[in-house]
Amino acid sequence: MARVIGGSGSTDYLRNQLRKVKLDGLDTFKNIKFFKDNFPRILQEKENEEKAKLTSEIDTLKYDANSLSLKMQDSITFHKKELIIEKENIFAQVNDFVESHKRLVNLRTTGARRKLKRLETKFDLVAEKPFKKDKKQIKKIEKSYHSLEKTYDKTIGKKLEPLHKADGMIKANISFLIGATGEEIVIKELSKLPDTYYIFNEYKMRLGKSVYSKNTHDYVRSCRIDHLVVGPTGIFIIETKNWSAERLRTTNFLPHRQVTNAGLVFYIFLSRKFRRRKFPNYKIVVMLGNVPKIKYPYVTQLSLHELNSYIIGRQEHLTLEDINKIVKWL
Repeated sequence: MARVIGGSGSTDYLRNQLRKVKLDGLDTFKNIKFFKDNFPRILQEKENEEKAKLTSEIDTLKYDANSLSLKMQDSITFHKKELIIEKENIFAQVNDFVESHKRLVNLRTTGARRKLKRLETKFDLVAEKPFKKDKKQIKKIEKSYHSLEKTYDKTIGKKLEPLHKADGMIKANISFLIGATGEEIVIKELSKLPDTYYIFNEYKMRLGKSVYSKNTHDYVRSCRIDHLVVGPTGIFIIETKNWSAERLRTTNFLPHRQVTNAGLVFYIFLSRKFRRRKFPNYKIVVMLGNVPKIKYPYVTQLSLHELNSYIIGRQEHLTLEDINKIVKWL
């Protein structure tokens, strides 16, 4: 298999855009395409998952509040029984003291009578006083699950926001997804070339100043090459388009013109580096759709199944040393 350097430029662009959404998993073309094709199902599954988690959280809080409440009520009931016994004991002690110490009644029984009166008039308040912290904890838990119930739909909606943003991002950049689909297919096909070939994807070059192209009548300064292939049969500058016949018919800028300009920039850089050598280079447009062939000077339009046979079918001009020098330079 050929040695592949770099990946699809359109895929890289989509991946960088989707990073802004902060949604895990959309880091490969395969995952992005799967997400786009299965968005309704993914959204529904995520919604069900988040609803189950939130409902479980609410149910757990309710269970905790109920358990604490029951435990507290049991403790209060037990404490009331203790207070009833205490009240009876105080009452008996006061009466006994009155009978045996009539002169000291007012002095010695005042505190006991006060406590007895408090138990008789504010019994529930006295019984529940030791459990103030428990009541506060229960109210705090109840407040938590009431808040979750009140904001249930809003919370679920917020959890789903990244998915909606990712879907919107992909739809807004659908042309890049279409382009990535084509580029990924071509990269996969080119990787089937022999291991003496190198494939550079999304290769960029920029001149110090613009130059005039006699073939396209454009002033060109930079280029972005979808696929740059280097091997025994030469150098191949490839532009991939996943277009329909209608898109090709109505475009104002043919991919043939684009690859011609890219070829000029590449040729200038190549000539500057290897002044004494002229390496054969070919400009190719790969059209993945069912489109008519367009004749364009010095550009070959190919379908996917024609691509590799065209590359390996050229006459071999580059030695292994030549290939290594070019690859090292690139």
